[in-house]
Formats: sequence, structure tokens, C-alpha cells
Amino acid sequence: TLVDNAPGSPHVIALSGTGLAPAVSMSPAFLVFDHQVVETTSTPQTVFLTNSGNAPLNILGIEATRDFAQTNNCPGSLAPGGQCAISVSFAPTAAGSQTGALVVTHNPTGESFTVPLSGMATDFALSASPDSATISAGETATYSIIVSPIAGFTGAVSLACGGAPNVANCSV
Repeated sequence: TLVDNAPGSPHVIALSGTGLAPAVSMSPAFLVFDHQVVETTSTPQTVFLTNSGNAPLNILGIEATRDFAQTNNCPGSLAPGGQCAISVSFAPTAAGSQTGALVVTHNPTGESFTVPLSGMATDFALSASPDSATISAGETATYSIIVSPIAGFTGAVSLACGGAPNVANCSV
């Protein structure tokens, strides 16, 4: 509205416009990894990053935290309507429930979008009875080995002999 001393004052001028902004969405909203044996890597799961806005989405960084890792095909700038894939895998270092996050940092302000990650890491423990023994040449020894599951471990365990002195026999 323009107010002046001319006839017809105030003068009204209609204005209109369309704001431009990216709109970030990630699907699925969270990832859960099933039982994974410690020190092994899971099959990757995919999260799709979509820009449903009307301006480019500037991607400053993509990171998976803790025992999770990511690879992606995302460009530095995702066009309006564009989508890219982020593959996330779980490689636990300890048994038990594990959590982490997939964090995408975007646009000049460094805003971030987070997808929660969780997984169950399983393992097993070995114990022997007796713990050790000294065996003289020509003698034999028998050990009982107990394999105990940790955090829901259900996998197979293979045992083999190794480290015995020359000409010694060992069988499992």
C-alpha cells in the first residue's frame, strides 16, 4: 500500500510470489538389523533420501555412527524431485543391543536429518576344562569345550586344532 498526496491515495499494488526451498524426506524412517555375529558385516539395507521441494538440496555430509557404516550415490546437490540411495550396514564390535544414527547434513546452515539405527549383535563364548595341561611325550589329554551363546547367538561354530607341537596329533 502506497500512501501519498496524489488523487486515489492510498494506492494498493498486489504482490505474489512462490518461495523456493528444498524439502527433505528419508524412507524408511528407521532401520533395524536382525541378529548379526560380532566382527562380521550385515547385508546392507537401503534408505532413500528425497528432495520433494522446489529448490536444490545441498548435501554437506552423510555419516553413519557407531558400529554402522554407509555408502551412497548422492550428489553434492540433489535437484527438486530427485532421490538418491544410501546403503547402511551393521558391523558390531561387541555383543548386545547396539544403536546409532544415519545423519545427513544439508544446506548452508548445516541442518541435519537423522534416521535412527539399531541392531542386535550376537556372539559366543568358549571355555575349556581343564584350562591347560602339561603333556609328556606319548601321553594323551582330553578337554571338554563348552560353547555358550551370547545375546541370542544361534549360528554354527566350527572348531579346528592348531598350534600343536610337531608330530603331535589333534582331533576335535
